[in-house]
Amino acid sequence: MSMRTLSTLFAALFSAVFASCGVEVGNPTEPTPAQPKESDGRPMVPGMPNVPIESIEPAEPVESLRINARYLVENQYDEALTAALEFAFDNSSASLIASNESLVCGVQPDGSLVLNHQETSSATRTSGQASSATQVTESLSRVFASRMQSPGVTLACNSELTRPKIDWNATQDVLIDGTLERTNSRLIVMDPSQAFVRESSVKSSGLHQSTIKNMKMDPAAGLRLQRSLTFGTDMEITNRTAQAAATQMRTRIETQADAPLIMEESYNAESKLKSLKITSGVVSSRKEDDGLMVVMRYSNVVMNADGGCRPTAGTITGEIFAPNDPTNARESFSIAFTEKQNLIVYADGTGSKLEFEPCRIETERKGNGSGRSGGRT
Repeated sequence: MSMRTLSTLFAALFSAVFASCGVEVGNPTEPTPAQPKESDGRPMVPGMPNVPIESIEPAEPVESLRINARYLVENQYDEALTAALEFAFDNSSASLIASNESLVCGVQPDGSLVLNHQETSSATRTSGQASSATQVTESLSRVFASRMQSPGVTLACNSELTRPKIDWNATQDVLIDGTLERTNSRLIVMDPSQAFVRESSVKSSGLHQSTIKNMKMDPAAGLRLQRSLTFGTDMEITNRTAQAAATQMRTRIETQADAPLIMEESYNAESKLKSLKITSGVVSSRKEDDGLMVVMRYSNVVMNADGGCRPTAGTITGEIFAPNDPTNARESFSIAFTEKQNLIVYADGTGSKLEFEPCRIETERKGNGSGRSGGRT
């Protein structure tokens, strides 16, 4: 089935039903298992044993390399997390608070499903603390259209025709492929002065593919599965900071061919998502005009219902490669997820704030195969 045919099916179905160096993660006052700490309990930046997280004073970058790299890091992480949560299909998804959302599921003659998730969202929140506190206002819209199939199995939708309803005992592998189109705008000002810090807008479109294997369903313990995820996204980013005039960049964000995102997911007996773990994977971003590239490596990054989409364990490593020099890393960095803010920390001990699309993994559901879980805060 061609993507054009698939899009036509989605449009018809929708109108018929309706007239979406190392990295430390965790709370800095409660080090995660993967986060090193000194004898006095202070969490340290992995790979930087003499640099406590609490000593990092975030500052706005002034060098163009770091300014551009920060936007690539933010949007690369957002894209990876969006893909990871979207493919949790029947048990979780990601959306901003105050989301307007519609979901459609339809069964095809070949036993596959066509799915459409449309969403528009907006929110204002506070980020950071003390003198670095900011107010972030952002809006998001996205359309995710996909096909789900399982060889030799006729799949079914739930009674509301919004999401798949899977009989895991009768299913082997599940294959999902689709397109994701997304726009995002973000304005950041100081809190409470309202002094301008930076703003950005993003338009992206790309293909996502997911293969689900090794499903283990236990009536008492629930469901466990493994998922391999690849995606390739073309993105246009317009940004402006208090230090620099507006610029526009085009970039390609994609999983590395030999290192897709490998995930493990766990659901309880009521089909509520308990945890999502990215065990491994490499994602890169490359600017179209000059070849500036950011590479991020994920290892055992855990998100659960208690911690929401803020990782509670695991590591992410990152390098920045200078324009037109893809073999020698100019910078290595860490990402620290703290209770109040997200930081990119460079090998020299300096750092800047990062803003990611905030979300939570929500477990309230109306029953197996119905309703939705997941929302952004």
